[in-house]
Amino acid sequence: MILAALLLLAASPSVAQRLRPQLGRGVVVAKADSYALVSWRQMAQEPEAQTYNVYVKTSGGEYTLLNESPIQGTCLRVAASQVPTGSSVAVCVVGDDGTEGALCDPWAVETYSWNNVALDIAFETSVLTPNDYHVKYIWPADLDGDGEMEFVCDRLSTT
Repeated sequence: MILAALLLLAASPSVAQRLRPQLGRGVVVAKADSYALVSWRQMAQEPEAQTYNVYVKTSGGEYTLLNESPIQGTCLRVAASQVPTGSSVAVCVVGDDGTEGALCDPWAVETYSWNNVALDIAFETSVLTPNDYHVKYIWPADLDGDGEMEFVCDRLSTT
């Protein structure tokens, strides 16, 4: 009997959970001359038809809704004037009954010296002079397990 029970256990398929990192919403705002693109991450546990609301907070103000109705998808294009420099943008989940979840960590809208920069990385300067290197590749990875991405940079020497 024991042998039969062991054979049955060995023959039954094992059910394994898929490992997935605990990531944040990952809101990013990329501005062009006349418009801004707000983009965010849809979590693996959320249904395909999940809807979201996008909020902007200007300096000293409160969060105000950017979209007219909940968005199904993970991006929103708005006029650049709606997300001015110094503001922050956050996203929340909207339930089927219209209730909103908590706002995610906000993205601070900043101005950079280059047009195609979405994030300015301040390199440590006491060991390597930043002007002597070009960034070749950047890989996002959650290195410390806090749910937010760090950036691993591959730099090439110009000298």
